[in-house]
Amino acid sequence: MPPRFDPQANLPERLQACLDAWELNPPKHQFQAYGPLNAYLQDIKFTSGRFLVEPQPLLRLKTEEALSATDDGADSDTSIDSQGVAVKKKEKKYPDFTICQYFGANIDVNPQADIIHIICEVGSLGTNSNELRQRVVVYLDHVGDHWTGHVLGNGIIGNEVTLVKNNEMQGFNLVKVNGEEWFSMFHSQFVQELNLLHDYCIQNDEVEL
Repeated sequence: MPPRFDPQANLPERLQACLDAWELNPPKHQFQAYGPLNAYLQDIKFTSGRFLVEPQPLLRLKTEEALSATDDGADSDTSIDSQGVAVKKKEKKYPDFTICQYFGANIDVNPQADIIHIICEVGSLGTNSNELRQRVVVYLDHVGDHWTGHVLGNGIIGNEVTLVKNNEMQGFNLVKVNGEEWFSMFHSQFVQELNLLHDYCIQNDEVEL
């Protein structure tokens, strides 16, 4: 039987079989989805030569108040996160995982901080789809200056996905398939969006590795 999920990716046989099985038997619990998704995204799509999959990263809301307080050195509720952004310590969000483009050692001479390009939130079957999509949007708001260029919010429940992309007006648009905001991960649109984002990142990688 030919591969069903991302047939052009040349996935390892066991991973291909695992993901193909989701078409008829989607994972009931979010924890069943983490391993295969991580293997697909980190090992196949966004490999560790230029990208890192970061499980449950801490996102904190960046505000002008946080920036000014940090400049003054007067606000104990502000901090600088791993992407070099001034954030409020109390505004904490933890998506299931992010995919970041990274540029080497995390040291002062590093020419560029990590850039978040994908946020992924996974729900179990029965999760309210509207609530999960709204969480994705909230996470994108918290990403703020952590991303440069394109960023993709990805919500997954079972074998269905919802995708939220940033636009030129610093807002976000839903990716729709046949007018639907949730669609099968086996639809070509899902892999196409991942491929487009990957190609964009590679084309705009300005650091010689």
